[in-house]
Order: sequence, then C-alpha cells, then structure tokens
Amino acid sequence: MSNDADGPARTPRPRSVRLTVDLPPEDHTKLRQWCTEVAVRLDRGSISQADVIRVLLHRLHSDPELKDQVIAALADRHRQPH
Repeated sequence: MSNDADGPARTPRPRSVRLTVDLPPEDHTKLRQWCTEVAVRLDRGSISQADVIRVLLHRLHSDPELKDQVIAALADRHRQPH
C-alpha cells in the first residue's frame, strides 16, 4: 500500500525493540551476581538484567561524563589488538 504524496505506507514500530547481546560467560556471571547483590541491597526479590541495561542506557544519554568515559573505553578497546 502506498500514498503518492508521502511515499510508501509504513508499518508502525512496536512499543519496544528487542536487543540481543552475546556475553562471555564470565561477564554474564558478573552481571547476574551484581543484580543479586543489588536486589539484596534494595530489599527486592530480584533485579532483572534488562532493567540494569535500561538504566545504563538512560544514564548514557543523560550523563555527559559517563558518555565521555564510555567513548574513551570504546576507543581503547578498538586500539588494542584482538
């Protein structure tokens, strides 16, 4: 279906988009342990890994210092041989 004035009709995007990340087992273990420690600290049954990623992404966009730190870490990572 197309609309000559606006181009082809677009299908609306879903409310959220799935992101899949492959982690080394040790990183996954550290993330799980961190979530468990935070859940205890906050007196909650659990903290999901997805919630941690969502908070980090929000902070990445709203905290210029964190943004600069991540950019520097990425630059260092890409300078090092694999």
